[in-house]
Amino acid sequence: QYRGKPMKLLSFVIPTYNFGNFIGATLDSILCEDDAFYEIVVFDGCSTDNTEEILKSYVERHRSIKYVRSKVRANIDVDLNIAIQEANGEYIWTLSADDLLSPGWLGVVLSAIREKQSDIFLLPAIHCDFQMVPYRKYQILRRESQSDVSVNINDSKEFINYLDSIRTSEGVFSFCSACLVKSSKILSTESLDDANGTNTGCTHISNFNYDSGYVFSAEERR
Repeated sequence: QYRGKPMKLLSFVIPTYNFGNFIGATLDSILCEDDAFYEIVVFDGCSTDNTEEILKSYVERHRSIKYVRSKVRANIDVDLNIAIQEANGEYIWTLSADDLLSPGWLGVVLSAIREKQSDIFLLPAIHCDFQMVPYRKYQILRRESQSDVSVNINDSKEFINYLDSIRTSEGVFSFCSACLVKSSKILSTESLDDANGTNTGCTHISNFNYDSGYVFSAEERR
């Protein structure tokens, strides 16, 4: 139980603004897996396109979706902070409203969570064009370090060795769509009330007090 409700293992938190052309595909890529393990929280920052119509249609058909619409336009960081407060999962995965998950994502994530119980999991991306056709893998680790990696973040030597193995800023928790995080770590961190919308929540993600992390290799996860 959490906040008087049964706790899901995973909450997807998706802030959105005028992404009506994309968010349906994002939701479909999640919903192809068993929703007994997850919920989806979509926070609409007062979109002026057809986002509201699309989300209401999904809510009618899928009990796992919670749609919250703001009455005013703020910015992505403020929206993300509010959306996280609506989540009810043991882990939170923040996504953009144009991200797609690779088929079979649930089995990969469940196995990792059950085996590792890390505070944060980092998942590499595949860059796509506007038609969502993949054109480049965005791997976190250097090619010579392509097995999955567990990291004790409180061990300075181990963490420095890990930092030496990464090839992109995603490896230091700077890209919120790559981060699957224990909700207890998020909720124990002071929110960025003065966020100005310039970093899509990345500063909030990187401020969490992690103890352990697990980084997936370049195998296609997201």
